Amino acid sequence: MINKTEIERTNSLSEATEKIFGVYPYERVCFFPGETMSGEIAQEYDTLGKKFRQETYRKIARDFRVRTKCYSSNHEGRSWPNVGTIVEVGCGSGLLSIALAEETNGSILGIDISEDMLNLAKENLKGKDDLVKKIKFRRGSVYDLQTLVHDIKDINYIVCRNVLHRLKDPSNAIVQMYSVLNSKGKMYIRDLRRDANWETIKKRIGEQRWKNPELVKDYIGAMAQTLTLKEFVKLFEMNQIPFDNIWAGQEARYLLEKNSPRSNSQEEIKEFEEEMDFVCVVSKE
Repeated sequence: MINKTEIERTNSLSEATEKIFGVYPYERVCFFPGETMSGEIAQEYDTLGKKFRQETYRKIARDFRVRTKCYSSNHEGRSWPNVGTIVEVGCGSGLLSIALAEETNGSILGIDISEDMLNLAKENLKGKDDLVKKIKFRRGSVYDLQTLVHDIKDINYIVCRNVLHRLKDPSNAIVQMYSVLNSKGKMYIRDLRRDANWETIKKRIGEQRWKNPELVKDYIGAMAQTLTLKEFVKLFEMNQIPFDNIWAGQEARYLLEKNSPRSNSQEEIKEFEEEMDFVCVVSKE
């Protein structure tokens, strides 16, 4: 049984990981060999997403649009190129895929290895008749991405949010995503950092996760698998893939277009994106 008081008294992610898993990691450690969410964990995260994070998904979709300039044809009265297909790798229960469809005029293809997550995604799409024709879901691994999308010729964008830290081989995943992008296509990666401030990481557990200790275990295990900023950059250097920009700290906050109203909604689970997230945009030449 996970003891909340013990976890809240820890001084580092490594200490918390030792309390829960019996392992004190000095570097990135993978606790989830299946690289997937299923069963109760999938259902719980879907519920949290729908109940508390709808505005967060909209912010991510808008941030993606601004940083990659993925605009619809009538944005700000200007003529923009056709968006084409946006592939979301690790789409989970489809909540971000739906937000991307609402925020752009692209076709969305959500890919996930979890059958349970994809079943939830299909349920979440029901009743959204205006989006059904824009969104498709496919089951499969990021490592088999070329096979999964072999029939799609207009992959101009890839979105990968909070997925790399679930993978045993994030380097291969980056190579695979880059390989299926069209020339001039762009990849948007947003993920968490193992080198983030520990007090902030603890706050982000949130009271809703503490209602189900299995979610806390999943969260701490996932954070132990995240990359540091330096490790992330090294993956691109190793694979000789140049990136346009990487933003961290305050710069990772969600961007909005000029004159776009900010939401005043209060989310029960805070995002703390200014300290925990990093964002990277890659353009394929």
